[in-house]
Parts: sequence; structure tokens; C-alpha cells
Amino acid sequence: MKKKNQHIINQVAPDSIAEELEIEVGDILLEINGNKIEDIFDYQYYTQDEYIEVLIQKPSGEEWLLEIDKDYDEDLGITFENGLMDDYRSCHNKCIFCFIDQMPKGMRETLYFKDDDSRLSFLQGNYVTLTNMSDEDIELLKTTPASYLGSCRFKLPADLNNNIYNTIFSLFEKYNIMYFLYIGGNDSMDTVAKLSAYAAKINSPVRIIGVPKTIDNDLVHTDHSPGYGSAAKFVASVVRDIALDSGVYKQDSVTIIEIMGRHAGWLTAASALARKFKGDNPILIYLPERAFDVEEFIKSIKNALSYTNNVVICVSEGIKDSSGRFICEYESNVKTDNFGHKMLTGCGKYLEGLVKDRLGIKVRSIELNVTQRCVSSFISEMDTIF
Repeated sequence: MKKKNQHIINQVAPDSIAEELEIEVGDILLEINGNKIEDIFDYQYYTQDEYIEVLIQKPSGEEWLLEIDKDYDEDLGITFENGLMDDYRSCHNKCIFCFIDQMPKGMRETLYFKDDDSRLSFLQGNYVTLTNMSDEDIELLKTTPASYLGSCRFKLPADLNNNIYNTIFSLFEKYNIMYFLYIGGNDSMDTVAKLSAYAAKINSPVRIIGVPKTIDNDLVHTDHSPGYGSAAKFVASVVRDIALDSGVYKQDSVTIIEIMGRHAGWLTAASALARKFKGDNPILIYLPERAFDVEEFIKSIKNALSYTNNVVICVSEGIKDSSGRFICEYESNVKTDNFGHKMLTGCGKYLEGLVKDRLGIKVRSIELNVTQRCVSSFISEMDTIF
């Protein structure tokens, strides 16, 4: 009997790394870099590095430990019997009002699955339609789109020969989908580019369209991306309130506010809108476009404290020194996300400790985090139109 989470390989791409290493159909993936693989997202995360160690079990029971040097994010060229590489998680409640239990017979199989798995997506045959919604429902979606349509953090492989592309376009054909609109930022546009390239490769009539939307406001060929206005409004308003709160202290104090922005400082720059007069807080603003110097940072705080006893500082999460090293890396080993980006939280906390050690004054750091992109009460007028 097959064990749970037994990742059996059912396809090896020709001329792939896997074929070169004599990985075959029927082999079982056990570990990558000593880590057990729970699902497809674990697999993608651990295989993105340039050097990996893969433990394979052959049908005979023999185990092979393969040391692999490859390009960053280069695909191994294998697919598995279970696309999710894990059991699908379903709801086990027995609610008398459950609409799934009341579904008529004879409809597509996926409609009867009590989905309670946030990992499931179009690749598993799950989708929603807007054709049966009333005008009132459509109007409601303008203020709550993500809660209905959901989101995705799935990176497509660079190799267009990967079987996942055939799966996606087979689903397009199955459901008669001729237009695919993908909403998001740079990583979403990367997905659009790859799907467009594959469509051209197979002469598919499906049109792949990227819809720009990112609070970072860093998409090429856009002026102000949908989402930025609302996030900028939130940042300016919250920073203003924090500045007023910090003003109650009579002793010298520093408040450091960490704001989203890996390589673009648009959102952090919006904090300047919190100022009401020259010299008002936030007194210091640091963006990732300019190299950050620790000594100049301390010097600037000392200068500000010469004329005010409370200093508010706004910093982008992606600030880095002249060598290109992220400031958040000064304190800890930074991990990467599914797209290979360093997870840049923590520069505010590092700077808090630095100020405390060097100046010995009251200091606190605040990370605005996910609130910057999800507080609907600050939605801008322009974003309601988009």
C-alpha cells in the first residue's frame, strides 16, 4: 500500500537534469537537502537553489543521494503522480445547511469536494464564476475583491517543457477559456510572460493578459499602479498618527517605522505626506534606491535631537548598504520566499537595537506589515474606479 505523501515520479522530461542523473518513472522522492517534502510548494522552495542534495528511492528499495549543481531556479524535469504532492484537505464538518451536500447529481466532480485547502487552485480544477452574480454582488466585489477571488503564490518553472504548462493549457481548452487575465505585481507579470511564451510556442489562441496591481508602484511602463494610492494613503495617515503619539514624550525618543518596499521606495516616500510643516515628523526617510550608511544614520539622529526631543524615522524594508547587503541581514540569516526573494522583515528591529546601543535613549520600532495592503477603510478614490 502506498504511504501518505509518497512522492512517486510519473514523468521525466527528455534532456533534463533528472534524465541525466538516471532518475526514472516509478522512483520516489524522499528528501531535498535533508528536508522531508510535504507538498509541491516545499518541492519548489527547496529545488530553487544552485546546489541541492536530493534523496531518491528506487523501486528496489535502494536509496540514491544525488548532489546537483545547476542554475538558480532551474527545474529538475520531473513531475509526480499527485500534482499537489499531498492529500487534498477537505472540510469534515457535517453542517445541515451545507450547500455542497445539497448539490444535484450529475455535475462535475470537483463541485462535490468540500474544499478546505488554501493550496488548491485552477491547477486542481477549482475555479469560481461571476456569471451568476447579481449587479449588487458585482458592486460589492469592488471593495472586497481578494476575499472572493483569492490569491496565489505559485511560481511557474523557467523551463517551458515542464509538464505544468501542458496541464494549464489543457484546462484552458477543457473549460473553453480564451482569455486569461492575471492581476498582480512583478511576480505575476513573470507568470504572464511565461504563459505568453508557451502560448506562442504551441500556437495557442488563448490570449494572456497582465493586469498591473501592486502597492509597491514599481511595474515597468506604469505611472501609478492600482493599489498604490490606497496604500500610500494608509501609510501617510498612520505615520501622522504615530508622529502625534510620539510627541507626548518629554524625554528624547526615536520611533522607527518599517514600510514595505524591496527595491522601490514609493510607499515609504508617501510617509512625507504626514508632514504638516517644515521640520515636522517623519524627520528622516530612507529609501532602497540610495545606499544606507549606519554612521550617517546615527549622525542624522543626533542632529535632529538637537532641535526636537522626538524623532520619527521611516525606512523601506529593502534598504541596503553600499555593497548591496540588506540592512536586515546584519542581524539574522534571511530566508527566501517561493519566488526566490529574500524575506526582508527586520531592518526596523535591527536599527532599534543600534540606536539603543549607540545613543542610550528611548527607541521603538514599528513594522506596518500586511496592514499596508489590506485596510479597505483607506481605499483611494482612484482605486475604487480600477
